[in-house]
Amino acid sequence: MYHALVKLMNGEELLTKVINYDGSHWTFEDPVLMYRHIAPDGMTWIQCSHWLLFNAVSIVRIHKDKVLTVVDDLHDNVVANYEHFLKEGYVEMNQRHKIEQQRWQERQQEAVQQIMGGGANTTYH
Repeated sequence: MYHALVKLMNGEELLTKVINYDGSHWTFEDPVLMYRHIAPDGMTWIQCSHWLLFNAVSIVRIHKDKVLTVVDDLHDNVVANYEHFLKEGYVEMNQRHKIEQQRWQERQQEAVQQIMGGGANTTYH
């Protein structure tokens, strides 16, 4: 496995881990979509986001006809920033999920209390 920058035929650029190439399909893990921004003063920066936002598995196969090029001679700082993005991005997604789950449980408890009425010592038959 190695890190690479992948340019797709549709113009998207992915930073990803290459798992395999079997002659007809590329297999990538944790693909990250890269956006290049240029400020009016000419300063350039890169913004990243997860390419597949709602997938449970972070591995994807892409037919070779959809891939324009794969470049694997990345600078060490690019790889380090990519790995940091993956680590922090998944931590943030997990934290958001926990918060949303907690809020959902609180709303469910409130709904049950509204339906049932009364306090903890109320008994219904």
